[in-house]
Amino acid sequence: MITKQDTSDFVLMDLRKRIILREYEPEQFITEGELADYYNISRGPVREVLKALSNEGILTTCPNGRRKINKITYDFVNNLFNTRKLLEVQAVKEIINSEFVKVSKLITYLESFQEINKENNNDVIYKKRFEINENFHKELFNMSENIPLQRCWVTIEPIINAFTKLNAEDLDLKNHHNDYIKTHQKILEYLMNKDPEILNYMVYHIDSAKKDALKNMRNRIKDFDE
Repeated sequence: MITKQDTSDFVLMDLRKRIILREYEPEQFITEGELADYYNISRGPVREVLKALSNEGILTTCPNGRRKINKITYDFVNNLFNTRKLLEVQAVKEIINSEFVKVSKLITYLESFQEINKENNNDVIYKKRFEINENFHKELFNMSENIPLQRCWVTIEPIINAFTKLNAEDLDLKNHHNDYIKTHQKILEYLMNKDPEILNYMVYHIDSAKKDALKNMRNRIKDFDE
């Protein structure tokens, strides 16, 4: 059964992706009415979607209430991942400096990553891997027990996840999946040993994700760097 929430979530993800890939012209105004007609839903859910996208910074709400598409540029993506790096490095720093490091959930997520190798359906692999990856990184912020840090992550997490999905669309699922396992296993090992080297490793990990995102955008949008 498809719920209203399912519909709103689909519209949010689809519209976010279309804006990122410049299916709308930058600076173009977008209205509740045209989106309600396009997705065949009422204006209420559309209003909530537009509010969420404004909070993410890919729409601007003008003083007169109209919504304008922001251009997703090199600087936007670069700044987004640099912000992620600041937040996530701080999270793991607080984890290794805590008295106890509880990694049981991370172990469960890593085991789930490994289980995916038994799947043959690419759509299932893609969906499960994304969900586990999302939960793994969210758990790092939960483990930090820093509520303001967690709230900052919640703000940028949806658009970070959008770029993660775009990257995954262009990768060899099976081969790249092994890299996912190795990367997250390394993070887990550093945390279990409370090894400060994890700070450098997280910088490397997120810079690699940023590099992939920028390359992906250049491949999809010819004037992306302009």
